[in-house]
Amino acid sequence: MTVKGFFKSTAFKCIITLLAILLVCGVFLTVANGFLQVSEEERFDRAIKKLYGKDVTVERIEDLSDQKTSFDYSDILEAYKVTDDGNYLIKAEGKEGFGGTVTCWVVVETGDGENGAKVVTGVKKIAIEKASGESYIGNVTEDALNRLAELAAPGKEIEGGYKHGSREDGDDKIPTGASFSMRAISNCVNGAMEFTQNYLAGIVPPDFYPDNGFIYLDLINKDETSYVNNDGVVTYSITTMGYKQAGAFVLTIEVGETDGVAAINSVTLVTSGSTAERYNENMYDVSNYNGKYLQYFTDMLGEDLACPERNSGKDISTGATYSNYNIAYACAFALANYQKCLEIPFEGGNA
Repeated sequence: MTVKGFFKSTAFKCIITLLAILLVCGVFLTVANGFLQVSEEERFDRAIKKLYGKDVTVERIEDLSDQKTSFDYSDILEAYKVTDDGNYLIKAEGKEGFGGTVTCWVVVETGDGENGAKVVTGVKKIAIEKASGESYIGNVTEDALNRLAELAAPGKEIEGGYKHGSREDGDDKIPTGASFSMRAISNCVNGAMEFTQNYLAGIVPPDFYPDNGFIYLDLINKDETSYVNNDGVVTYSITTMGYKQAGAFVLTIEVGETDGVAAINSVTLVTSGSTAERYNENMYDVSNYNGKYLQYFTDMLGEDLACPERNSGKDISTGATYSNYNIAYACAFALANYQKCLEIPFEGGNA
């Protein structure tokens, strides 16, 4: 067949027709892909509407470099503050799924704590973003996710599927037929809550207290101590370092002014560092410190706030001297630095 004959042949016409069809299909698919492609912004907006049922305003926490974002069973990928209600929207990747990880959006609820600081109070909503390799993820219904959110509580490790590293039912197991996936989702929730609580508490600059002239710091855990000034009433959240056999104590101490002098309004024992129940029973009643001035503590402990010997006859020598000493030292710290707290806003916390 000649070249001229080939161009006039049926075979050539078929080839041209196929090439034309391929060209048209390619153009169509390119255009369709542009219409069907979902941008990251659109995906994010859809996630918010799924969680809230409406548009809300959020502020992205851009810099997470100073925050702990990697936990034993989850990693935090993105974090936002919802300005409409003060909650936090966290994108977390939970480990220990059936085929790998599950990525979820978790709305972490916040509220006011005892000392006026923002704290995590629970979980409002959970939505699955991605679950590659999870064969039974379709079994996880919205009702199951809502139930998991209801069970979440501050300081609690939720176990909506299997326990870590086993096929044993978790304490909060929700029957779905997808226990591995529910474990990964639970890990998302636990990580989101822990991250948010850490973020709210903030990071206290390492030299904040000494640089600003605060005194009586030897027994104070400076990284975990904060204060709030409310119109001349300073509420401290103090964690001590522990002393000898006694462990760390967590206290809420409120200080105001009486006749122009700093005085204790109230002392609340949040966490005891006593190592045995008998020491808790023998501890000095903290209500006895109400109305006390700094002079009371320096008279009892000396200007350097040294711990008295056992059976010394001091008020805190009650059979739980080391435990009482933690509390008395914290009270002295609170009173001695009252004026500093009025003058210097606390640095730390992101609420």
